[in-house]
Amino acid sequence: MKFYLDYNYFFITCRTLDQEKYFAEDYQKQIVLNKILEIAKDFNINFEAYCILSNHYHLFFYLANGEDLKDLMKNINGGISYELNKNMEEKRNIWDGYHIVNIFSEEAFYRVIGYIIGNPFKHGLVKSLDDLESYKFCNYNEKAKEFGKEGINEIIARVKNLNWEINLEKK
Repeated sequence: MKFYLDYNYFFITCRTLDQEKYFAEDYQKQIVLNKILEIAKDFNINFEAYCILSNHYHLFFYLANGEDLKDLMKNINGGISYELNKNMEEKRNIWDGYHIVNIFSEEAFYRVIGYIIGNPFKHGLVKSLDDLESYKFCNYNEKAKEFGKEGINEIIARVKNLNWEINLEKK
């Protein structure tokens, strides 16, 4: 049994089964992005940060009703699975579940944004922070408008090692 807090920020990491690269191609990443954006409208949420990589994705958002998280994730992952499997002879389970971190401080809020937006750099999908402008499967450009390009690059640069297992409450 899981309990989800109301009026809370959620940092979600969702990995593929056995870390298979089900999103290696841009068209596959686009399927994931389309589903994420569709769900944002359906659930009336704004993603503070998102990033889609070859074998996982990250989401960061606020929910007033924590119990909506179960349906939200079911709709995202179910929709992605359906789209990726619909032209396959043999259907496959692609998910290994998801990891949730509740965010309670302003410092953690910015560290999560920096971590998620910087993830394509961490995984070598772009060569520099400046190259994030051309990575269309994260919302770097949206955040560059919000914080300025130098501002978002500074937020990303402050995340030590861009390590997903960071303790978000420590400095």
